[in-house]
Amino acid sequence: MIEQVPEDAPLFAEGIEPTYVADPAYAEEFEEYEEEVCDHTTDSTPLGVVRCALAQPKESEDWRRTSIFHTYIKINEKICKVLVDSGSCINAISTKTVSYVGLTTIDHPHPYRVAWIDASSIEVKRRCRVPISFNSYQEDIWCDVLPMEVGSVILGRPWLYDLDVTLFGRSNSCAFKYKGDRIVIGPSPPRLTSKRATVAPKKPDKKKKLHLISASEVEKEITSGGFVWAVAIHELQEAPTAEHPPEVIPLLSEFTEMFPDDIPNSLPSMRDIQHAIDLIPGSTLPNLPHYRLNPTEYAELKRQVDLLRKGFIKESLSPCAVLALLTPKKDGSWQMCVDSRAMNKITVKYRFPIPRLDDMLDMMGGATIFSKIDLKSGYHQVRVRPGDE
Repeated sequence: MIEQVPEDAPLFAEGIEPTYVADPAYAEEFEEYEEEVCDHTTDSTPLGVVRCALAQPKESEDWRRTSIFHTYIKINEKICKVLVDSGSCINAISTKTVSYVGLTTIDHPHPYRVAWIDASSIEVKRRCRVPISFNSYQEDIWCDVLPMEVGSVILGRPWLYDLDVTLFGRSNSCAFKYKGDRIVIGPSPPRLTSKRATVAPKKPDKKKKLHLISASEVEKEITSGGFVWAVAIHELQEAPTAEHPPEVIPLLSEFTEMFPDDIPNSLPSMRDIQHAIDLIPGSTLPNLPHYRLNPTEYAELKRQVDLLRKGFIKESLSPCAVLALLTPKKDGSWQMCVDSRAMNKITVKYRFPIPRLDDMLDMMGGATIFSKIDLKSGYHQVRVRPGDE
């Protein structure tokens, strides 16, 4: 009876003697290979299959209950991890395993794409024959080549169907007939402690300021339930300073006062053009309550209102009140905006002809020198018509 089998002993189907169980040393050798490969990972995007095969079972729980069946075999004298997965509709081999064991791939007769749980997908265009052997069972199996990290080879539905494999849930084993012989494959238990985890940590080198860990160690931390913080580093390059042509330098020197680093702390003088605000006759001036602000936004708004010191704005006793609010800018700072929608509803709209773009392009035909005027804080350089403040 199953209840009479010791907890630590391998568990198989009743009445069937196992004929293949992977050597425990295979798991250790394969893990050393995985560590070496992960430390030299290329930029290719692997297919990450997060399954129970990567999870560590609870100590109080039988490891067969939470582990996907996997074992280890030799392919061309190289240790490889083999998974039997009834949920996979293909037989697959990882890209790095093909290179590791020295297999030859050919074009897939029917290329397709493998989709993952998100919108990403991987195109499968190559396949190869993989020699699989479990004692007396030896056969070359067609496997599709794709990048994955869950194991070396996945034996899916095609292999299970062709050999009419029987899966035993309680023993986490599988059995099938091959040339008159019954073959039973026993699972390999998950490695609860890793060799890499038992190695004494190296003393940190004080000369090194950058500490790196391998991808396999990151995976181990994630699967063990630890917290992982990711920091994205972006290198900022200083913008090159524009050099003025020699012909323009005398002109810039002559009109230095026209190009100050900052505008003066006072309003400009009255000119012929002022900003006029014409209201619809008989309209009522808006007077609305201000928006709610958190303490940070209130302090920033108060700082920007300090433009009073520069004289750009003045205290007003007008019965008209419009709302001020802060909007974030791309550089992380805040920009003060004024919600003038209520005021715009009672303001007379300006109507004047706009130049046609086609006519302007015709007039600029043959021109070689173009100039433009870009006013620094242009709104602060145009005075409001007296009485419209």
